[in-house]
Amino acid sequence: MQFGTVPCRLAVGSMVAIRARDRDRLAPTGKASLKGLLSTPDLIFGYMPRVDYGRMQPFLNKYIHRARTVALPNTQGIRHMFTMLIKGRVDWTVFDPTATAYLVNQMGIGDQIAIVPALEAEPEFTPGYMAGPRDAWGRHMLYRIDEILAREIVSGRLHDLLATWIPQDLRPDFDRHYKQLMQKPAQAFLDANANEPAE
Repeated sequence: MQFGTVPCRLAVGSMVAIRARDRDRLAPTGKASLKGLLSTPDLIFGYMPRVDYGRMQPFLNKYIHRARTVALPNTQGIRHMFTMLIKGRVDWTVFDPTATAYLVNQMGIGDQIAIVPALEAEPEFTPGYMAGPRDAWGRHMLYRIDEILAREIVSGRLHDLLATWIPQDLRPDFDRHYKQLMQKPAQAFLDANANEPAE
């Protein structure tokens, strides 16, 4: 496989999902403390074994023995976890914020869920790239995709599409990383290929 040079998405690392009505109590500064959540005896953590929690994993490993947890098998899916969260069977969970925003809106519970960063693990922003076969056709197609992506990124259309699924509190960080990790490479691609004949 080979990869394009212009990013197609901006992934965000895991964040804490809680009931919106518990936000002032569990994330009074806009961020939730993993240590605090895991050390509070009356809170139940909705845990999915075999999920990689990224930068949060060391804190979960260190403090999870103190926490009340409900381990949900991966086969039951994250939808079930959010149903349990709304019904009060768990008090918090950790998941990808963009997938969470999409899923809870699809479930019709978007206004009942708050997605907040963890105090001990600021969200990471990572660009993703399109991939194709390592041959002449793949190179040609990736170049064409890069052209389209670069125009969509620089125009702001891709930003607006991606920002739809970013929690409101995370939007300033997302905007800053979007400019650095997506707009700059897209503009560099357009500048480097400005004199290339259209195919």
